[in-house]
Amino acid sequence: MSQTGGDVNSVVPGPLGSEATALCDRAAQLITSGRAFEGFRMLGPELSSLHDKAIDSNCEDDFIAGIRKHPLFELCQQDPYTARAFQKPRGYAGDAVMMDFVYSGRAPEGTSSIGKQIFAATTRVPMGLSVLYRRSLLHSHINDQVARRPACRILSVASGHCREIEGSLLFGKEFDCEFVALDQDTESMSVIAREFAHPRLRLLIERVKTLVFDRLDIGKFDFIYSAGLYDYLPDATAALLTSRLYSKLKPGGRLLIANFLPNSYGRGYLSAFMDWHLKYRSVDELRDLFPEKLRADVSITRDPHENVAYADLSRKD
Repeated sequence: MSQTGGDVNSVVPGPLGSEATALCDRAAQLITSGRAFEGFRMLGPELSSLHDKAIDSNCEDDFIAGIRKHPLFELCQQDPYTARAFQKPRGYAGDAVMMDFVYSGRAPEGTSSIGKQIFAATTRVPMGLSVLYRRSLLHSHINDQVARRPACRILSVASGHCREIEGSLLFGKEFDCEFVALDQDTESMSVIAREFAHPRLRLLIERVKTLVFDRLDIGKFDFIYSAGLYDYLPDATAALLTSRLYSKLKPGGRLLIANFLPNSYGRGYLSAFMDWHLKYRSVDELRDLFPEKLRADVSITRDPHENVAYADLSRKD
């Protein structure tokens, strides 16, 4: 079977098959000719558009199954970022190791030549850039909190590896801040413990439901944020968690939650090639996760890449 498609076995079946086949053929030709960035600039928005059509036509499963029969799928699995999402060694896509792939921009040792080219593209297309921006934004918020409240308490919900605290003011000797990281992934927490060991760092290996059902006595915080969790939560759970987190703010404390938007650049690739399915929310849907009486005070911004929305609310009482 040719890597660039063209034979009968590379035809994507289904109602969108001809369009999907032509798209995958073009992308494979670009990638195998050393033009991976160009291939993904074309593949990202066009595949997302076809994926949207498949959802609207109630044939998403068939569409994805067809895409995975095209040679492009196996070609892209040489990319460790794509492959890790699809294989889910920790049971879910989007784990902290994948985020570190984006942060470092370095493919692991042993990655094939073409895998490195694809990796360079998948981690630096606009959705990857949104992940980089998210880390920088959180880093800035943390520094701002520390500078304004030298004895602040900060909580990260579903913390991952907490790369946003690297090089921050958080544990400076001039301050007396406490940082609490909560995550259910024991391997991620081990990385935090090893790389950020500090007396004012507190690790909680807990499932988010312990917060949702208010089973943790962790006190009040000046700043609470959740960077990637809401992309996986159903509406009812997300709304209840938002209320719980707001209740754990000190007067004047801030809550920041992030969520990928429905028009995110690479959503089709995430679903079809990475088996990575997010709960995308519009600005209005994100706002609706807050208690009705608070919604007018919620500030929502988008990142420069138009992929992620941030809901920001300060507690006045």
